[in-house]
Amino acid sequence: MLIASCTSYPPRISNLPKVIDTILGQTVQPDEVIINLSRDEFPAEQLPQDVAEYIKSHEKVSVNWLDGNWKVYKKFLPILKDHPDDLILSFDDDTIYPEGIIADLLSVHEQYPDAPIASNHYWMDGLKCHCGECSLTQAKHFEGWEQYVNEEMIAKCPADDLFYTNLAAVNGYFYKCTATNYPRVWEKYEEKEGYSKSIPGINKNTEKELFNVFGRHIKMMFTEDLTKPICVLNVVANPRGLGIADDMLKWIQPQYNVFVVEHDGTKFEYYGLKFLQNYVAHNDVRVPILYLHTKGAVRVRACSPKVHNLWKFEFGRNMNKYLSILDTDKPTIGTPYAGYAKDPRPGYEGVYPVSWYNGWMANPAALKLIDVPLSNDRYVYETCIYKGIEVIGTRVKDIWWEPESMKVKDADLNTNF
Repeated sequence: MLIASCTSYPPRISNLPKVIDTILGQTVQPDEVIINLSRDEFPAEQLPQDVAEYIKSHEKVSVNWLDGNWKVYKKFLPILKDHPDDLILSFDDDTIYPEGIIADLLSVHEQYPDAPIASNHYWMDGLKCHCGECSLTQAKHFEGWEQYVNEEMIAKCPADDLFYTNLAAVNGYFYKCTATNYPRVWEKYEEKEGYSKSIPGINKNTEKELFNVFGRHIKMMFTEDLTKPICVLNVVANPRGLGIADDMLKWIQPQYNVFVVEHDGTKFEYYGLKFLQNYVAHNDVRVPILYLHTKGAVRVRACSPKVHNLWKFEFGRNMNKYLSILDTDKPTIGTPYAGYAKDPRPGYEGVYPVSWYNGWMANPAALKLIDVPLSNDRYVYETCIYKGIEVIGTRVKDIWWEPESMKVKDADLNTNF
């Protein structure tokens, strides 16, 4: 089903009949139109008489009454649980829509059935941005939204475009857009009639506040050469971490298409790896992916520069060596050092492959098998996400653990890089 969903508030509620007429007058019509309204703004669920009569006279149109006031976030989020598999057309209450816009959105959806679709061409850090005026989305794009829509978020970020763009990206989904840049051609009512003349853009102050609350920021640094391997760079967004990332990107960007996953470092490995898992799950990945992080950004250690140099040498100068290792249909990971260790999670038994220093490159077959648990223990991610995958150490002899004694044998950990 195609569900059209919107919200409004007292100064604009009288706009709705004119706006909904343009939604119901489309060449492709929605199956249902839902208006999400707050009881805080409309006590006793009382609407202006003309609006109430309009809704009553249109069998496709209904009101979803909400407790509390989510402001712009109530445009379509409240209906996601009731429509987990439906297409959701979100629209504004101040716009006259051209009759072909739904058809255009659905046309892009046919090409990219897993992607959210925007009706504009706005960009943010290389990502096509959600369009507050009109977008086509699904519940799966916004998994986890409940933990972010709260009083703090509503107070700090009253703009939904950035919220939806970033949450979809964190879940591994990226907006596509229609061929027509609709915000430039839509007719807007004059303010004196209760309609806004403004066209949404990106407010940098709002963006900063949003990500302070959200905790994650995705940047996309792709070239036109989509045959390049991809690098997911997991970055702690403190001054040290951002400095390390800038230095690493000097050698990563010339050779890789890059996703930078910035976060606050509270779950150091989790955010970058979870993004990688989500991206692979929701996209047709046909190239290897390199995973790296800003080692030493949280806990300063003497070995950190040494590890950064190791990665630069292995995945920069020797990138082709890894690509040749991964040129197989067998699920395979290449890493400077590899070995075996016990799964550190309570209740888990067994000895599994590990990648030391958490710098590795995986082929598409391996990427489909990586499963990332939620943990504060970064060592979990060295020992329990590679099950069913061959992990090949490439720099020196593999490190082999004896499960009984857990002692290292035949390993040269002091090699100069």
